[in-house]
Amino acid sequence: MIDGWTPQDPFFGPARVDVDERRVVPAPHRYVHGHFEGTDTRFAAYLPDRYDGRLVQFLQGGMGGNEHQGVNSGVLGLAFVNGAVHCESNQGHVGNDLSGIKGDPSILAHRASRATLDAVTALARAHYGRPPHHRYLYGGSGGGLRAIECVERNPGAWDGVVPFIINRNGLTTYNFSLHAWATFVLADRLDDLVDATDAGGTGDPLAVLDTDLEREALTTLYRAGYCRGSESQLRPSPLWVIGMQIVQRIDPAYFTDFWTVPGHAGTDGDPVAKAMHHSGRATVGQVVRAGDVRGAASDVDDVLASVLGRVPDDAPIGLRLDQPVDLLGATITVETGAEAGRTLLGTGLVDGAQTAVLDPEGVSGIEPGDIISWDNADLVAFAFHHRHLVGDAYPEMAPFLRDGQPVHPQRPLPLAFLPVPTGRFDAKMVLIQHGADRECWPSCARAYESSVRQELGEGAEERFRIWWQETAPHVPPTTADARRRYVTPRGTVARAVRDVIRWVEDGVPPPPSTNATFGDDNALVLPPTAAERAGVQPVVTPASSRVTAGVGEDVGLAVTVTAPVGLVHTVAWDTDGSGTFALATDPDAPAATVTATTTVRFEEAGTHFVAVTASSGDPGGLPLYRVSNLTRIRVVVS
Repeated sequence: MIDGWTPQDPFFGPARVDVDERRVVPAPHRYVHGHFEGTDTRFAAYLPDRYDGRLVQFLQGGMGGNEHQGVNSGVLGLAFVNGAVHCESNQGHVGNDLSGIKGDPSILAHRASRATLDAVTALARAHYGRPPHHRYLYGGSGGGLRAIECVERNPGAWDGVVPFIINRNGLTTYNFSLHAWATFVLADRLDDLVDATDAGGTGDPLAVLDTDLEREALTTLYRAGYCRGSESQLRPSPLWVIGMQIVQRIDPAYFTDFWTVPGHAGTDGDPVAKAMHHSGRATVGQVVRAGDVRGAASDVDDVLASVLGRVPDDAPIGLRLDQPVDLLGATITVETGAEAGRTLLGTGLVDGAQTAVLDPEGVSGIEPGDIISWDNADLVAFAFHHRHLVGDAYPEMAPFLRDGQPVHPQRPLPLAFLPVPTGRFDAKMVLIQHGADRECWPSCARAYESSVRQELGEGAEERFRIWWQETAPHVPPTTADARRRYVTPRGTVARAVRDVIRWVEDGVPPPPSTNATFGDDNALVLPPTAAERAGVQPVVTPASSRVTAGVGEDVGLAVTVTAPVGLVHTVAWDTDGSGTFALATDPDAPAATVTATTTVRFEEAGTHFVAVTASSGDPGGLPLYRVSNLTRIRVVVS
């Protein structure tokens, strides 16, 4: 047990320690793992030899379930460099099994995290002889929304908080569902959409669409807040499965009603629903392990790749079948073999293998020669769920209202499962939202910022910042194409945690919020210059976003990079499409504004793209805290 601590929440029993050992990576520290008696809540704490009296707590995204997610993603060094104890919990449940919260969503939303905070605080007090004088919290995606819930529901528990890439209740499943429907409708036009919205394109994606349905899909998607310029992410997403699972827990009857009750597309014979739906049987040819496909698939979804990146090489993660099919979101039934009768959920393709990494048991126990069957009826139903989840509080849902009334039969909003944040908190907060996020759209942060400013009024600037990251997606890009379009935002999160610490303890205000606005069509608008934009992200401006050249002709390209705060440290070019960037500047000679040039030559006619990335940070500051941005230049060769 942890000495000196008694649970204050009756749901949690005493904290039992099952691992207590010394470790040396990334720096010498004591590692403690334990659980709360009578619950499924697990926690992990890392107590460094260098202790400056701080505690930093990380919240896993999605639905939680893993007390090692942050450490496995490389965040431990952020706590240690700030002289802080690092801690995490599985937020009340193990893996994808939510039975540990016993039907009470508040356990997941904030109570398991608060219990972990208090237990680890007591552990630090016993270890160092003094408790942390300040405690901080950060987390992204589902963890970001829960970080907000934690500080709003527990005044005084955390001194500072950095939520990032948040979704919002009422919009989480709505956005995932709408994305699924629109992705299917627009699949045949994807390449044209991407070209129109890419650097140097026409800027008119509607002009490349042929049918009223296609135009309706794109217009509805944009009005809901989907990130402009991120059309390359209109592809099947494993996040659809998470959205589907949320609806299955809240409103399981919907998945039957969709196919049996008039007013639902599945019952009414909607042609999109018919085209999406597929079922069949196949034989397993090979059980694929993570090491077999690691790095092999160039087109694997970035979310799926991020999950697989944390799976051991010997873990069975997928099945190769005797026929080509994508079972994303399908219910798979094992018909023969040792696992006959078991069902699992498909979560997308990796190098031709059907994966089920979001399923609690995955493909374990299935063998070559086993026969499986599948049906994706539930995913199809989920792709239309947004029509049945309309509320007048959200302008994003207006396309499905007529004279203020919903067009389609309505289902219950998931208010109890996903609390609506209020905007009331007493901590210091830096909220980070991404401008190229397929899963958590800008409109979600817009709604929360509005709540904060309404609640805090003129005092908002004393406690709140929002930093927009123009070209950051939901998860770090993994494929070559994604790395040439989007940046990895880890430096922004690290900087925000450090700046919140300085704000709380030294009274040093962080850089101001980004000056973002929204157009009438719900499009995020960022000013073109760093001085107007503010925030912390450098602005990368090409001399021209479109240039022409002849085959074999040298053509010069130039960009100007300006940092709103600090200095530009690096500028790097990818001219060959490899996703690998060559440094073009001296990182030891930073400046507030940097102009970088390069010369390219293409031996084949056609359209080529050159990508340029840049980073900025404090003079002499650690690379850990550098913030990145990216731009692209279209080179038309004839």
